[in-house]
Amino acid sequence: MKLILHITFIFSLSSLSFLYGQSAADYGFIEGVNFKDNVTYKSGLVMDIFYPDSDKMQEKNPWVVFVHGGGWAGGNMDDIYKTAFIGPLQKLVENGVVVATIKYRRARDGDTSYESVVDCKDAARFLLKNAELYKLHEEDYGIWGGSAGGHLSLVTALVPDSNFPGEAGLSDINPMYKCITSFYPFTSCLNADLRPGSIFADSTLFTRLLGGTLEEKPELALLLSPTEFLEETSPPILLVHGNNDTTLPIINSEYMVEVAEDKNADVELLTVVNGGHSFSGNNISPSIAEIADYTTNFFLSHFSKSLSTDNVNKSLSELSLYPNPLSDVLNIDNADGATLEIYNVVGKLVLKKEIVGANQTIDLNNLKTGLYITKIKGNNKIITSKIIKQTKRY
Repeated sequence: MKLILHITFIFSLSSLSFLYGQSAADYGFIEGVNFKDNVTYKSGLVMDIFYPDSDKMQEKNPWVVFVHGGGWAGGNMDDIYKTAFIGPLQKLVENGVVVATIKYRRARDGDTSYESVVDCKDAARFLLKNAELYKLHEEDYGIWGGSAGGHLSLVTALVPDSNFPGEAGLSDINPMYKCITSFYPFTSCLNADLRPGSIFADSTLFTRLLGGTLEEKPELALLLSPTEFLEETSPPILLVHGNNDTTLPIINSEYMVEVAEDKNADVELLTVVNGGHSFSGNNISPSIAEIADYTTNFFLSHFSKSLSTDNVNKSLSELSLYPNPLSDVLNIDNADGATLEIYNVVGKLVLKKEIVGANQTIDLNNLKTGLYITKIKGNNKIITSKIIKQTKRY
């Protein structure tokens, strides 16, 4: 059975605000060096691609598609520089992940959210088709978005591609995402319980998404309801949602978790206490910086193909960590000379240890029960994974 985690932070942590501009150069991304500007992926639509520094680049790098929000009719791909997103972008790139932020047709001027999803799917299809050109891994990739973009990212990854055929030359490519991260999303057009107290309270917004009312467009309403497409085989999903969100209340994410439990799907909800939409609010917990750490670690933990095995140095090629879940000790095999780092769910380093010998046992009795992220570092390579500390059973 897959692990479903609903993690709520009940302690107060200081929040960190990022000042953001509207250009890549403000954050050290330089065209032709570690940034590609306005790459055309289909007629009239472009993406910007952010790369790690040269010392962290590989022949095949894990990658993430970012889908901006804006009420389905607004926003633009530069929204990735906003407070909620710039931290994860920077940390992903720092850890060797390529990120592409995309322009897509928005629900206006005759287009609906159907066209938006087609474009999101085509963006990933384009990158997969041109993986060698853009130095991308063919298996390790995910998708991420916030608000309307969080909804679209879920639809893009969960709803079968056959329902959204793309542009000629791309429609025969079917991405298989390793994972999905969605910040404060809308999760179902069909569940009326999600609408009170939200921007969907009077149902008029559905006309924007669907090009008609729910009654007029029932088939499209289903296709734009990602929760209804959850299966046991769905890629792992991280939802991050503020408990004070009045734009798209947290019940959207809670509903997806409930359905996931019924279907044995891998869905995890990180609740941001005191957080409104876009993680606004005072004394939010976890903080903006901690959310960025958690998001990054979630992606890294699922990019095992490109961040380990074939792409790590020989001394780590047969690395093994066990047992998992564990109760008191962690055994590490075949990591001689590497460094072990263990982080808690808010990104705080709780243990760092040099590994000596082919087999080493690490005492973790002092750690509380819960989820942790491990990083094994050696020769400028990093292997990231999740471990679960549980109560010892006798």
